[in-house]
Order: sequence, then C-alpha cells, then structure tokens
Amino acid sequence: MKFFFRTLTSGLTGVAVILGIMMFGSAAQATITPSSGPAAGGTSVTVEGIHFVQVAGGSSHTLALTNLGTVYAWGGNNDGELGNGTFTNSSTPVAVMDAQGLLPLTGVSQIAVGDDFSIVLLETGEVYAWGENDYGQLGDGSTTGRALPTRVKDSDGTGWLSGVSFLALGSTHSSAILENGTVMAWGDNLYGQLGIGTFVDQLLPVTVKDSSGTTALAGVSAIALGQEHTLALLESGQLMAWGENFSGQLGDGTTVSRSLPFAVSDASGSGVLSQVAFIGARGDHSLVILNTGESYAWGKNNSGQLGDGTTTNRSRPVRVMDSSGNAPLGSTSKIIAGYRSSYAQLSTGELVAWGRNSLGELGDGTTNDSLLPVFVLNAAGDSALTGISLVTSGSSHVVAVLTSGTTVAWGDNSSYELGIGLSTHYATLPQTSANFQPQSVSFGSNVAGNLTISSTTWAVVSPVSTAGHVDILATASVFGGATPASPALVTWKAGLFTYEPVLATTGSPAPVPLGIAATLALLVGLALLVGWRRVKRS
Repeated sequence: MKFFFRTLTSGLTGVAVILGIMMFGSAAQATITPSSGPAAGGTSVTVEGIHFVQVAGGSSHTLALTNLGTVYAWGGNNDGELGNGTFTNSSTPVAVMDAQGLLPLTGVSQIAVGDDFSIVLLETGEVYAWGENDYGQLGDGSTTGRALPTRVKDSDGTGWLSGVSFLALGSTHSSAILENGTVMAWGDNLYGQLGIGTFVDQLLPVTVKDSSGTTALAGVSAIALGQEHTLALLESGQLMAWGENFSGQLGDGTTVSRSLPFAVSDASGSGVLSQVAFIGARGDHSLVILNTGESYAWGKNNSGQLGDGTTTNRSRPVRVMDSSGNAPLGSTSKIIAGYRSSYAQLSTGELVAWGRNSLGELGDGTTNDSLLPVFVLNAAGDSALTGISLVTSGSSHVVAVLTSGTTVAWGDNSSYELGIGLSTHYATLPQTSANFQPQSVSFGSNVAGNLTISSTTWAVVSPVSTAGHVDILATASVFGGATPASPALVTWKAGLFTYEPVLATTGSPAPVPLGIAATLALLVGLALLVGWRRVKRS
C-alpha cells in the first residue's frame, strides 16, 4: 500500500487546509460498489467515507485512527503528545505527522495512549512513539521528549522493535505483545511494573519474565496497563499481574508490590481467577469480564470506581453490582477503566459508569460521584446513550464513536481533550466531538452528483465521462464540535472506477452501453458471419 500527502494553505486567512491523496491497493477498491458503469453516467455508486475505527484517551489528550490509516489528535500538547511537531493545545483534530514533520503519518493499524505520550503500530510492523519521555517510555534509548514520532528501538538499541501484534500503555510505561505471545516492556519501573525482576527504568524494550524470573512470560493474549501496574491475560484464561500494589490493584490478596508476574486470586482467595475474557486497567484499579459476562473489579476504591457500592479498597476481585446494589451487573461486552471511574458496555448496547464524577466523567448530567453503575445519557439527557460503536476513557474524559459515524465526548475539557471546539471546562453530557463532514466525490476531474450520506457510506451518481479508468477522489472536512468555523480538508483516493464504452445505434434515442463481455460477443459474431458468407460464396 502506498501513500502520499501534501499540505497546502488555503486562500482564507489563517486557515490550514490539509489535502491528502491516498493510493490504495486492490483490497481498498472493494469499498467502491459497483466499480464500473457506462460512460453515459447515471450509475449509483457507494463509497466508504472516512471515519474513526479506533479511539484512545490519555491524561489530557485523545488519539483517533481512521479507516485510511491516518491518525488525528486533539487536546493537551505540553509534551508534544499530539505528534504534530508543536507544543500547542488543540480543541479540534490535527493530523499526526511523520517523523520528518512534512507529511501526515500513514499506514497505522493500532494506536495506544499513555498519560502524556502516544505510540502507534504501523501495518509494516514499525512502532513509533512521541510525547513525554522522562522515564524512557518512548523506547528510543533516550529520555528526550518528542513532538514528532520517533521509532521504537529493539532491546540492544541497534535495530528496531519488530514482530509486534498489540500495544498498551500505562501512565509512564509501555508494553507490547509480540507475535510469539511474549511481552516487551520499557519506561518507568519504580514499582516493578515492567515485570523484569528489578526496579530500574528501561530506555529500551526488555522481555517480561515469568513468575520464576528465569524465562520469558509466554502465551499472552492481552495486556492492560494501569498507572504503575500491569495485567496480562494468558491464552488459558488465567490473569497475571505485577507492579505497584499499594491499593491491592494486583488482586493477589496483598498490598505488596511485585516486580515479576503473579497470578490474580479469585474472589474467595482460595484459587486463581480463571475464564477471563476481557481486561482493563487505569489509575490504581483493575477490571475484568469473565466468559460468563460477569464483571469484577479490585484495587483502589476511594471514589467508588470498583462499583460494589462501597469506597473500600479491595485486594481481591469483587463483583460489580447493578444500579440498585442488590444484584450483579448484567452481562457486559466491554469494560473500561478511567483514572477514578469505570465504564461497562452492556450486552444490550448501553453504557454504564460509576466512580468519580466531579468533572462529569460519568456522563449522567450531574457531577455527583456514584458508588454503583448509572446510565450514560444522550446529549439531551432524557434517555440512555445508544448506538455506541467505539468507546475509550482518558484519565477524566470519555470519547465514543456512534454507529451513525458521529463522535461524542464528555468529562474533563480543561486541555480541550473532548475535541468539541470549545474551551468549556467540562461537560456532564455527551457533546459532538471530532467529526468528518463529507464535501464531494469526483470521478477524475468530474464532480459526482446527488451526494447522500448514510452513516459511513457515501452514495453518489456517476457523471458523464469518456470510456476508460478514472480515480474516485473523496473530500471531507475534519473539525471539532457541531459548528466548525474553519475546518481543514482531507482528500483521498477511494478507488478506481471503469467507464465502459457505449455503442451508438441509428435511430436510438440514447447510446446503448456495452460491457466487455458483450463487446467480445459482438466481435465473435461478426467474425462468424464473415466466415459463413465466404463459405457460401465458395
């Protein structure tokens, strides 16, 4: 897959317009349906529009990955965590740039966010990081902060980290699952959160060890990082934990920090937690969903972030309760940890939240903490938010992408991390956040008509053209908030369209389109006719 971008300045004073042309391979052309039609035009064509496929929240910034492999960022930028070469906060999305700061970064397959730094995995297997680097969390062998992506090195610093399948970040430490099921970690290690048996920070990736400290931890399928602790889900469904444990966030029944992985206890303390399907961590607490759909939590609980109706810290898993506190929370499909709050997406689609709410992070229209789950409400505050496709929590803010393609956010906005284009300090209900507004679709140099939008699908009617192949170019504005003042523009190649030739017929009111098969059949027929006439004459 090849990409190229160029940056232009519009004729409008002070308005930056980013124009990107993306060259796709054949796989991307499947997003154009159909991919051919008559030169006379009039074909109804659907085009996949640009939209977010991943979102990730940090302490005061947000990252979002598009289906085109580009990344947008907004919010706080004191440490260069937006990756656009500046240290200026942004209330609207800005494109993350490449290592040279000349072109938008492309070909990204996964994003991850720490407190004040960001890391991405490229389709090529390369890993890049930017932002704060006081503890070596960027993995480039230094403690120098970066406002542009820098490539993560390998363990000896002479090559590059490779073979990565998944990334996860804590407040100031980083981890990566490799394709072979082992884990690499780097950055802050004050409490042993790197899992290597020591308490020394690492500026380059090192291999996480097993509980014996002699071999690599293996068979890891997922990882989640809290402020200074790490969880690792094994393929067996067992959960391992290590790092800081002052609040019981390791779930082993103690408050003793560990520099090597240790099995998380079950709720009774008589065995190990098993049948774990989904994990989450942030701050000083941990969350899981079991194969049964039940949710459990442990660790710090000073704001009710464990959802058990108390503010008592727990060193072993406890069941998350429902809003009445009389029964366990119903079946959940995803669970997410904020710094002192927690979120669960129910199997029915709604999102519930519990814990700290002083900045509106629970999204229920209030600033009242809740020791039990409450429904996140819609923008009007009159019913539960529905149609949630993606959701992420930063330290004190939440961003959700709806199935309609709209992005909404709520909670802390002191550094513009909601991406709503406003300086409002916080929002207690979901607000329209970073979004794309379709502008036009062109077939070569000809603009298509009748542009209509349905979620992330754009529908147009092909214009008249000459026979042959043309690029379909789509353009959208990217902005934060519901009413953008000066949105940027992004243009990309959405696919290739083939205009088929037409056969003019005498007396016919309009040309008759011929496909390739029909044309070949006509030529064969003419050849047979000529041959038959020659045979007849002879």
